[in-house]
Amino acid sequence: MIPIIIEDNFFKDPEKVLKLCDECSFEKSSDGRWPGTRSKLLHETNLDFFKIFHSKIFALLYPYHYQNIDYAALSSFQKVDGNTYKNEGWVHTDPGEITAIVYLSKHEDCGTSFWESKSFEAPIHNDKKENIYLNKLPKQEELKYLNENNNQFTKILDVKSKFNRALIFDAKKLHSASKFTDTSDESERTTLISFINGIKVKNDVFKSGVLENKRVD
Repeated sequence: MIPIIIEDNFFKDPEKVLKLCDECSFEKSSDGRWPGTRSKLLHETNLDFFKIFHSKIFALLYPYHYQNIDYAALSSFQKVDGNTYKNEGWVHTDPGEITAIVYLSKHEDCGTSFWESKSFEAPIHNDKKENIYLNKLPKQEELKYLNENNNQFTKILDVKSKFNRALIFDAKKLHSASKFTDTSDESERTTLISFINGIKVKNDVFKSGVLENKRVD
């Protein structure tokens, strides 16, 4: 749907965003869908910031339309402790149409990797991953199932983590966290994430640049 976009210095005042993050309460996934902890959904706790965040995303994607876009989004801060999650992330896709990630910790090598299928494989062992994240399976069993999943794919791109860097991409692109540990920073890997869906422009013609590009020979 969209190209991969990398935008450094995304927020004018990232320290203020970090302060908002520090004021949030965090909890683990109740169903094991993701590692670490996440804050409550931002549209429920800080609607003004939620709107600003997504206006900045849409200003990058649709500069002529961003003030007139309707959308739905699930957004939260996420923290993952590298001492607990020592392996690379699982290759997967996200719900929705667009995923946005802003890196908010000083890690240098805990970014996002993009993959392509070696033939027609899809991610496997999702149940195993969820049970490991829920501590229903021993953590030492993760690497076996993770490798069986990730080895179906070929890595095509690594995007390095950098403080205040935004990464925006088609949610259906195969991707994973590169890793959660970094010798340059032993704190938790902190990100701001959003899963965006239902994008519509009010009272205007709306076109996707990528789709229009495909129609030009």
